[in-house]
Amino acid sequence: SEVLFPPKGGTCKACLHEKQAAYRVTYNRREYDRNRYIKKGEQIRAQVRQYAQKNPDKVSAAKKRAKAKNPDKYLDMDLLWRYGISLEEFKTMEAIQGGVCAICHQLSLSRLHVDHDHVSGRIRGLLCHQCNVMLGYAKDNVLTLESSIAYLQRT
Repeated sequence: SEVLFPPKGGTCKACLHEKQAAYRVTYNRREYDRNRYIKKGEQIRAQVRQYAQKNPDKVSAAKKRAKAKNPDKYLDMDLLWRYGISLEEFKTMEAIQGGVCAICHQLSLSRLHVDHDHVSGRIRGLLCHQCNVMLGYAKDNVLTLESSIAYLQRT
């Protein structure tokens, strides 16, 4: 959206209105912000860090409000940062799996978790919380899991 910046000079309201009509200039606000950040990026980041250190409660409350207002945006950012996939790709994987866990084939009460190989980073599938924790405790070790299966079959 475009924002009108009134011309400088003049103290009289009547004159200011005349100057605005004669010298109307508009700027693209997004472009203005981008250019400002390019020029003063490090200074802006330092100010943001300083504010966050002084006001941790305000920053935390603002983040919670923003997350509650648009949870998909934050889930998308989290998935992209952690696993390199978008929310759209996650939803596609979920649809391919039929919305169920890749191990126990049960519907999950909460959102499915992305299971990935911790060495290569390759995504293996989507798991419910219990199956994800099970693999985590087994440290993705096939021998441990096979031994667990043998134990369960003996008893």
